[in-house]
Amino acid sequence: MSNLESVLRGGAITLLILLVILLVRDARRVPVARFAVLYAIGVAAYMVVSASAFVNQPAWWLFPLRMLGAGNPVIFWLLAATLFDDEFVARPRHLVAWIGMVCLGTFCLYSDGRIVHAGATALSLFFNFVAIWYAVVGKSEDLVELRRKFRMVFMIAAALYSIIQITAEFLVSAGPSRTTLEAVNAGGLIVMVMAFCIELLAVNARGSIISLAIPRRQSASASTPEPAVDQASAEATKQDENWLVALRRIMEKDKIYREEALSVATLADKLRLPDYRLRRLINQKLGYRNFTAFLNDYRLADVMAALSAPERTGIPVLTIALEAGFQSIGPCNRAFKAHTGLTPTEFRQRQLAKAERRSAA
Repeated sequence: MSNLESVLRGGAITLLILLVILLVRDARRVPVARFAVLYAIGVAAYMVVSASAFVNQPAWWLFPLRMLGAGNPVIFWLLAATLFDDEFVARPRHLVAWIGMVCLGTFCLYSDGRIVHAGATALSLFFNFVAIWYAVVGKSEDLVELRRKFRMVFMIAAALYSIIQITAEFLVSAGPSRTTLEAVNAGGLIVMVMAFCIELLAVNARGSIISLAIPRRQSASASTPEPAVDQASAEATKQDENWLVALRRIMEKDKIYREEALSVATLADKLRLPDYRLRRLINQKLGYRNFTAFLNDYRLADVMAALSAPERTGIPVLTIALEAGFQSIGPCNRAFKAHTGLTPTEFRQRQLAKAERRSAA
């Protein structure tokens, strides 16, 4: 291992250790920080075992590090899912996926079979592509400006780098080319780690890592204006309040949430304000992190009112869901169950039973 490679890998590992120490602080209250800790540890382990001096080294102490590195594509996927999907919850099946990836990677250490290594490479690439999918698919609905930037600035860059590196390692397995590859890999990794640290280690006023902070959501009908400190901020606050009144009017009176495929851009155009201002308004004044969640609160209120009305008993749940703005019954059922703990049908039965008891009394 060259001196340059040693310095680059040592620097990256030092940064990762620092990152882990700072992330642990928020890991108990911010779920995504837990996966960030695991991912940073996995990257540090990979930095050690992928060094040209240790690639073919059979030392026993490298074995657990290789296991951590092998499972890291799954951790990267879970990190992206937890960071970009506010509804994502880790399940036992995700642990099974990680264990399976670790076992496959471990088996590759003792197998020279090209098919086995190709399978492990394909799975690693798959999990990285899924991480990219999470970063891309929800960008238009994301109301957290810092997170919107983070999607493009780091997650996709890191995922694409991983994909290129995984593919290169599969194609170049030994010889001088492999040594050169590992030196290039070390340089690329330290750049990625530095970008990760710069992006995540900025601390906001609440003391949380800025990209992982989760604001508390308020009701759609409440607002907490920020205190004005000068004339400019006072005018900005007044403008925000005017927009907030207009937003409530178009949602509550005009019921625009019932429109098919309503987007941030469409709503912003109707309110005659820039997209980024609308995102900031809904996020900072109402506490929503996702535009769909904002719309669904209104849609669910519509659905719950319809299901509670005895005169609408004969109308199918699907019809009621479509009238409220849901595109199909699936999203309605999931949102309804998450909000009430019941399916729409169960909710209707309970509400009608209550109405019957009140009538009998």
